[in-house]
Amino acid sequence: MNIKPPTPSRRAGAALALTLALASPGIAHAAFPGENGVIVYQVGESLWKLPADGSGSATPIAGRLVHPAVSPNGKKLAAVTRGSYPDSLVVSNLDGSDRVVIEDNVRWDAYPAWSPDGKTLALLLFSGEIVLYDVATKKEEYLVNLNWNYTYGAYRVRWSPLGDKLVAETLTESWVVDVASKTMTELPFFKGADWWPDTSGVLLGQSTSEDPSCFVFRYPNGATPAGLPICDKRLMAVAPDGTKLLTGLYLSTGSPTPIYKLFAQDLKGNVLQTMVERADAAADWARVPKTAMRTTLGKPGEWTAPVPLADDADSYTSQSAIAVMPDSGSLGGALRRALGIGTDGRVYERAQLTNGNWGAWVLVPGPGKTVAGIAAKQVAIAGALDGSLQAVIVGSDDIVYHAMRYANGSWSGFAQVNGANGAANFAARDVAIAIVNSSLSTPGQAHVVANGLGGGTVYHRVRLDDGNWTPWGAPGGPATNAVAVAFAGNKDLYLVGTTTSGGITRTVRRASGAWDSCVSVSDLPAGGFKDVAVSIDSDPFTGNAKLAYLAYVGNDNQVWSQARLNPAGASSWTGEPAWSSPVMPNGRSVSMAMRGSLLELLAVQAQPQ
Repeated sequence: MNIKPPTPSRRAGAALALTLALASPGIAHAAFPGENGVIVYQVGESLWKLPADGSGSATPIAGRLVHPAVSPNGKKLAAVTRGSYPDSLVVSNLDGSDRVVIEDNVRWDAYPAWSPDGKTLALLLFSGEIVLYDVATKKEEYLVNLNWNYTYGAYRVRWSPLGDKLVAETLTESWVVDVASKTMTELPFFKGADWWPDTSGVLLGQSTSEDPSCFVFRYPNGATPAGLPICDKRLMAVAPDGTKLLTGLYLSTGSPTPIYKLFAQDLKGNVLQTMVERADAAADWARVPKTAMRTTLGKPGEWTAPVPLADDADSYTSQSAIAVMPDSGSLGGALRRALGIGTDGRVYERAQLTNGNWGAWVLVPGPGKTVAGIAAKQVAIAGALDGSLQAVIVGSDDIVYHAMRYANGSWSGFAQVNGANGAANFAARDVAIAIVNSSLSTPGQAHVVANGLGGGTVYHRVRLDDGNWTPWGAPGGPATNAVAVAFAGNKDLYLVGTTTSGGITRTVRRASGAWDSCVSVSDLPAGGFKDVAVSIDSDPFTGNAKLAYLAYVGNDNQVWSQARLNPAGASSWTGEPAWSSPVMPNGRSVSMAMRGSLLELLAVQAQPQ
């Protein structure tokens, strides 16, 4: 479920809007931007790790450590050492191993915070200074001084999901610091703040102007649009998916910090379960590590062992898509290109060069070619013979955007795709793209499919060579959550989608423009699906589709694949597949691409913590 606090323009109806939002079920994919991983909490001068659902026993983390902060990729831990003077800021694995000292002279009461890209740690020092540390080089940079009037008690600092702001907590108020301009905005009577885990710039914390202190949403400008029915507890952390809170019930004064009982609560104030009977006032709720994993098809139904894309095991990607470039790198210089959503929720691109090496993830320019990039929930790409790449995304605002990467490496910048019947935009659950009729000098026609956010109805339109768009049209069929498209050599467009009733459908748009009726795909596991992908193997002489490859992620997170013979016929999909086989466990999203007889699959896979 993706809970969205009301925007400032709706403050008059904020309480009602929030109530309605909390009651709305999720409709597609995991909530942006994270999936709930382990909880790391402090007891005395030691740290413990607990599964996200509170099941099983907590496991100790090696060393005398306090004030945990888990890295954005869910694999590293920042903390402050205890037991030797002076204390140190350190980074280690989640079990405490492979410890690296970042700064060897910090106070024990400093709380580290990771930047969304995982490259920088911030500390709010006793002096009121906020200092940034480069994790790789250990270089130190002064940011601002809050110039507070208190003589003790440095508290938490937390980075916004986009990395553009920090919130710093003092004894009775908080400060929002703009990282670029170094300007500060005081939030009086507001403490214990944590950023809402999306790109809205909303904080959740506690209002100290009332007794008892209760949780409220607050915007960085100080506006307070709505509250939650949770009082007399401390906010430890917001769950990465935004559906739960880790809260602490004060038990007694400990030494050197108070003692709390930790709970998981929903956004209606209900206590879901007791997580920890005793903890100190320091805890972090990590997100599940996710990595783009690549595998290729050998013999029918036999996939190679999945490996991280570009052997980059620590790279976090919440959703990804891959395209084999039809120009073979002759114009654009890349054999393959991939898009992914990074730890900060923004869209990144990387390429496999003609020498076979993969480059690093590079931030894709946002609307108007802004260097700030663009945040997204879903991404899809397709390549053309002229070396260009076209991308469509569902933004963090649920709106469909389109951009083109030209063969020379420049981007057009993302622009909203207008909606049907004159609407300014198109709000969607998922989006897919495939290109046909490209040449060495033209980008071809990009066929875009998206399903409406409200009802899941599938719509289709075409971006022509000259950049103009055809109107949206609805091919018909059931409501869908995830969609995928692929062209056959004869220019038939194959569309598959996961249905809201728990199945998968297939339809075909013939080269003439006529749509076949939807049919339900057979031989699928029960329980529903999280994502789907399709690829077509065509006869090199006739262009007719001879094999269709279907990949999907079940709600049990298992990735599967099927092959369908003679897929132009409906009976191929309603009957038995040529083969069906598992690909990998713990999948979250899936994408496929084909060159010649080589079929490759790129899946986001959750990693252990």
